[in-house]
Amino acid sequence: PEQSSTRLHIVGWSLGGMVAQELGLMLMDRGIPPTSLALACTHSGGWRLLPPLSSFPILLKVAMSLSTEARIESVLPLHHTDDFLNQAPPDTPDTAQLHLEAEESQRSSSAAANGSSSTRRRYRRAESSRELLSGMYQRRSPFDGGLWKFMPGVIGQLLATTTHYVSPARLRRLGSPAGPRCVVVSAGRDRLIDPRHSHALAECLGGDAQLFEFSPNGHMVNMERPSEFNLILRNHFYRAATEQQQKRAERS
Repeated sequence: PEQSSTRLHIVGWSLGGMVAQELGLMLMDRGIPPTSLALACTHSGGWRLLPPLSSFPILLKVAMSLSTEARIESVLPLHHTDDFLNQAPPDTPDTAQLHLEAEESQRSSSAAANGSSSTRRRYRRAESSRELLSGMYQRRSPFDGGLWKFMPGVIGQLLATTTHYVSPARLRRLGSPAGPRCVVVSAGRDRLIDPRHSHALAECLGGDAQLFEFSPNGHMVNMERPSEFNLILRNHFYRAATEQQQKRAERS
């Protein structure tokens, strides 16, 4: 397709943000740059792959956890701040979906245990985000059962992370007028991606790249501050699409 016919918005989170950088450059090489690129809680690779030093004890605890419950208890602080985990779950569509999943899971477990779907316990809604997320993690891999079953995926993700690197020169090309409109989102209390690396990423992109930092939040800022995060994306998409439309009008 011709460059003027594309309208593609790419959002990449953490490892997905590393993939998004490469995808954006690959599309530029093919003459079809995306309309916009949003990079959240990620970095450009190289030596920046190491998490903050304060997170290493938690990572070690996750690796040495023998049970599903212990593994979840260890990993939640890597994804969220303690303030968020200890508060009541926010009233959002995502939270409502998690409650629904938990209720359905409990009903299925009860039916299996009693051999009939007629015996059901009353579902007790989670009183904290920690409790709600613990249930969600337990229903989803790689926390459902032994970690060994998911080792190929875990190893693959580690290899992808450790080999990722986008040079400053390539980042400048990605953030140039010929590339997509870029926005970078950083979390000030991220225990997986040092927020300074997100700042460096935005600086290397240069041009009109915007940087938004959620200072009091952790890695999963989209769950801790969903309304604000989604507003940033909506405004970013709208501005990028409007600029693209103006460029098309000028060319025609």
